[in-house]
Amino acid sequence: MIDEPRYFIEKALLKLLGGCDRLGNKIRESKAGTWVGTHKAAKALLTVLLIAGVCAGSYGLTHIHKEITVVINDNPGQRILTYDTTARQISDFLETEDVDFIPGEDVVLNSQADFLKNGMTITIEKPIDVYLTADGETLTYSAQPPFTVQDVLDGLGKEMGEEDILNFELTDELEMEDEIVLKRVTYGTATEDAEVTFGYKTINDYDFQIGKVAVTTEGQNGISRKTYKTRLIDGVEESRELISEEVVQAPVDQVTSVGYKLQSGVPADLSYSRVITCKAVSYWSSYINPIGAYGGRCTYGTCAVDKSVIPLGTRLYIEGYGYAYANDVGSGVKGNMVDLYMESLQQCYFWGARTVRVYILN
Repeated sequence: MIDEPRYFIEKALLKLLGGCDRLGNKIRESKAGTWVGTHKAAKALLTVLLIAGVCAGSYGLTHIHKEITVVINDNPGQRILTYDTTARQISDFLETEDVDFIPGEDVVLNSQADFLKNGMTITIEKPIDVYLTADGETLTYSAQPPFTVQDVLDGLGKEMGEEDILNFELTDELEMEDEIVLKRVTYGTATEDAEVTFGYKTINDYDFQIGKVAVTTEGQNGISRKTYKTRLIDGVEESRELISEEVVQAPVDQVTSVGYKLQSGVPADLSYSRVITCKAVSYWSSYINPIGAYGGRCTYGTCAVDKSVIPLGTRLYIEGYGYAYANDVGSGVKGNMVDLYMESLQQCYFWGARTVRVYILN
């Protein structure tokens, strides 16, 4: 509520000051002014009276207590404070009283040149704070609204690349405690190595004795390298695009050699009891670990015989084939005939059927 006595005193003093000023002007413009101008004593007296009136009015104005309300908008909060002051103008009031006002940052909605009146309200707008997260840090930007995202980037010295990502538009106006997130988009390359599985190959080796099967080259996996163009957001890979692929280390196939070399002649120290000329054919079984009639496993170095001609278990040396023993019989094996076991069907085709000498060993 306005203090009526105080208000009227202030009003009266202001009128007094104005009246003194107007009176002085009229006196200077009138005949009396001309008379006063020619009489030094009258002029001095009038001057003293005017000065005294002004001083009295000024003293009164500067010592009149006024109740002032200050509204501080903290965005979004608001504080309402009441002050009892003898300051004359708003500028004096802000300087002499303990008011939360920071020149250059805060804005006074009233004119600071205005004279204070009892019951007056002064409104102060505080800047608002917004945040910018970019390049691994979060910065605070304070300013009086309205301002845009572009203003914040400029104010904090952050430039936005062509492909960088913002969670706002550059022209968006911001409100208190909005958070701008600027994500940097960069590109790079990445390589990825993968094993290339080696293959398998079988060859006919005429340097190997027929019946011999061995791995002559060990397989070795190769290495394939893929190169990608990568897209990163704040240093974290977001996507990749294949741009090239090459074999940096070729795989080595595993080679198995199958012997096709026939044994020639007989060993010099061969001890035998007799020699039989026989028809020698070949066979092979697709069964795993086939067992012959004699009880042994059928492998290279065993043969099927007519047991009435060559008893089972007899040790033999067969021309072109090598050492063997009679391990099996067959319905088609009759008379002077031996059926030689091979390691593969291909060896069977290679051997075919031929007439050989069979040595019955001691």
